[in-house]
Formats: sequence, structure tokens, C-alpha cells
Amino acid sequence: MFSGGGGVANISAAPVDLTRQTNGEMAIGFRYRVDAAPTGPVFLTLDEGMVDMTRIFGAAPIGEWREIKVRLSCLREAGANVAEVSEPFGLSTESGFSISFENVRLASNEGDAVCPTD
Repeated sequence: MFSGGGGVANISAAPVDLTRQTNGEMAIGFRYRVDAAPTGPVFLTLDEGMVDMTRIFGAAPIGEWREIKVRLSCLREAGANVAEVSEPFGLSTESGFSISFENVRLASNEGDAVCPTD
């Protein structure tokens, strides 16, 4: 569970090269349940790359588990150095927000991955 209000939740590891996976249109996938709607911007991060997830999380029904996949190429375009990733998943907000998430993974894009900037 992650509660915002000036917080960051992230997963860190030794650096890995995700160039091949990014070029292959793979995605970061995870299950999530919004427990309290965001009151300001919420970002999904991959190292320095970040995409605004506010619209997606804000539209999710409170208390309902959902699944999402965000294309790695979208995060690369947003500033992530996919050749040397040491923080493969993060959420960041300065506002009120509460979310539970699980099963964070590298996932195949089967036509169901999104780019929140589209």
C-alpha cells in the first residue's frame, strides 16, 4: 500500500539493460486498487523517466482491483535511460492519494499496453 502526500514508493535493484525489451514493446505491468482518489498529479517512474498516471488512477473505481501495462517505450520517451535501469518501478505524488499494488513485472504487450501521454 502506498499513501501519497509528498511520498515516493519504488523498487530498486542493480542496474539492468532493458533496451531489447523496450524495442520489443514490452511493458511494466501491475495490479492496483485505488483506495483514495488522487487530489493532484501522480507519476509512474522508471529511473528518471516519469509519466502522469493521474487520469488513469482518478478514473478507477475506489476499492476495485484493476490491471495495467505501461509501455517501456513510453517511459523511455519520458526520459528513462533504459540501457541502465536501477529503479524499474516507482510511484510519486505530492498530493493526497492511496493505492495498493501487487504483481509488478515486465510484461508482454499483447495490444493492451498503454502510454498515458497518448
